[in-house]
Amino acid sequence: MAALSATVELEIAPRAGRESYLVENGTTIYAGALVGVMASGFLADWDNVATSRFAGVARETVTGDTSASPPVECAVNTEGVTLLSVAVASAVQGSVGAQVFCTTDNVADLALTATSPPIGWIKRFVSASDCDVVLYSTTEASAEIGS
Repeated sequence: MAALSATVELEIAPRAGRESYLVENGTTIYAGALVGVMASGFLADWDNVATSRFAGVARETVTGDTSASPPVECAVNTEGVTLLSVAVASAVQGSVGAQVFCTTDNVADLALTATSPPIGWIKRFVSASDCDVVLYSTTEASAEIGS
């Protein structure tokens, strides 16, 4: 390729912590749900499956319909937000810095172990029912799976 000799207009998408993903057919995702990209490549509610890739927190409620034109997508906050004052099963003061897992799309199901990949880490501990949890960004979650 030769160096540019004129202005080029590029189509770009800023990485502002929001992405949109195609939603698995028949899956209803609720705003505020933890979501992930499944082995199928579609977005679905977070589950306890080792091959799921954590994507973030759903920003809207949608039901997937892959036969729709265009197919249904869901906007996701992918920047790695901090959940304040949430419960983490079995957490103790020594859990600060520990990885956090979740077995469902509900942040009420946070725990220190699960089959699925980790989704974040404990930043602050007051009690097992009052922790601040930093969720991984999509990039951090992907890197964690690779480690």
